[in-house]
Amino acid sequence: MRSTSQAALVTLALRVTLGCDGSQTPADAGWDDIMLDVPPGGYARLVPNTAFEGVSWLVVGILPTDTSVDLTGATVSVDTHADHVRIVEQACNRLRCAVVIEADEFIDPIGQPIPRPIDAENVMLRVDPVSGQWMAATLTLFPLDYSNHSTTSSPLRLKGTFLMSSFTMAPGTRLEPNTSDLTGPGRLFVTGPVVVRGTVDVSGGDADSSTAGSASLASGAGGAAAAAGAGAGAGQAGIFGGAGGGGSHGGTGTAGEDGTGTGGEAGVSYGEMYLAALLGDEPGCGGSGGGGAVGAGGGGGGGALLVASLHSITFEDTVIDVSGGDGASGTSAGGGGSGGALWLIAPVVSGAAIVDATGGSGGTGTAATGGHGGAGRIRIDAATTGAALTLEPAFSSAGPIIDRSTLELIDADGMATVTGWATPGATVRIDVILQTGYGPGTARGFTSTAGGDGTFSLAIELLPGTSTLVASQQSGGISSTGMVGNTFEVGGSAVLGTALYVASVPAVE
Repeated sequence: MRSTSQAALVTLALRVTLGCDGSQTPADAGWDDIMLDVPPGGYARLVPNTAFEGVSWLVVGILPTDTSVDLTGATVSVDTHADHVRIVEQACNRLRCAVVIEADEFIDPIGQPIPRPIDAENVMLRVDPVSGQWMAATLTLFPLDYSNHSTTSSPLRLKGTFLMSSFTMAPGTRLEPNTSDLTGPGRLFVTGPVVVRGTVDVSGGDADSSTAGSASLASGAGGAAAAAGAGAGAGQAGIFGGAGGGGSHGGTGTAGEDGTGTGGEAGVSYGEMYLAALLGDEPGCGGSGGGGAVGAGGGGGGGALLVASLHSITFEDTVIDVSGGDGASGTSAGGGGSGGALWLIAPVVSGAAIVDATGGSGGTGTAATGGHGGAGRIRIDAATTGAALTLEPAFSSAGPIIDRSTLELIDADGMATVTGWATPGATVRIDVILQTGYGPGTARGFTSTAGGDGTFSLAIELLPGTSTLVASQQSGGISSTGMVGNTFEVGGSAVLGTALYVASVPAVE
């Protein structure tokens, strides 16, 4: 059977512990009656068996514990108590079944960045063979916190990492960092659509004659205060009357000259170009502050922000500011903070947005002018065809970006064609890792070369069962892994990235 639906089979990899007995039972007598009795045909195993609410497409493989059961022509249904979960497509052969599931939001926001395992719900899938007794398999579904409450008078304050089932900003609203904690980047992982109609401001603060500019989310040190030495990662303070140096992205700017009237040098953009540190939820991803001078503080470094959606990101007249703050003017001026970091991940990004990751300007001094901050980083892992994006500085795709619409939901003959975008001329590799339910199984790699326009097409072979697809590219001696998937990988309370799963259920096996 080959699917006609245009979406990819994917699911979630998540390690959690539920209750003491590993189960959850909703407070419903009918459900209790079913779950307390062992199904006549026993239990089947799901590969994988966990998911988050709000996911558009989820694939799970079903393997009976009793391998002698013939599943040819079997049907799979969702228990009637779980009306927020729907089966979109299914296929079964003698040994296994695979189903494509859609899950709506079903639990009110719980106000926590990462849901607690105890909040999970068990959803029963019923498998009915043509002959033989029905069996049950359990899917663990986790609730997510979602945010749709920003107003024009009350900005949405971002702090830390959030998993959400949807995220919407109304026109005229603002998203700003929570200044009580600037140690980590802002990270939004959303299973559904992201719609931004307002202003996202995680820029570094400007300095004045006595105070350094404030650092933003996960930036280096803020601009050094007047006549003070620079903090770690900031532009160096001016010496002997010299101006402050500009901040750089993830590193130290250059000190101002001595009292000769020469300005501090600008910071230089360098560091990890593909922003992989943003996945680690670590400080230092954003820009660094500019150095201060006598009577003039340095500008703060721009913040670090990652927005990932399994569905889409839509901008409507949006402004995203991750720029560095300006240094203060004076006799000897402060240096500008460097630009921060922005990473967008989605199957598609559309709409109009202006993104500013430039470094802040050095202050004007009568004796010495402050150095400008270095440019920040912008990375976009998404198809952006038709989007009106104004980016400063311009980004280069870190890719490869898989076009999920080219993957079939259930593959019958074991072959699939993966298309997408990568750096022109890059070597693209797709690793196919068969999931056994007890850790990764057989892994095989397939390679191709992206054309002059960056597009690639690669035929891959799938073994029967559920497999993980991992896309990567080699370009200019640099390797980068693609991030477009249809589920999130979670370890403990940290979101590690995305994953893409496909399933093959051949007619004869």
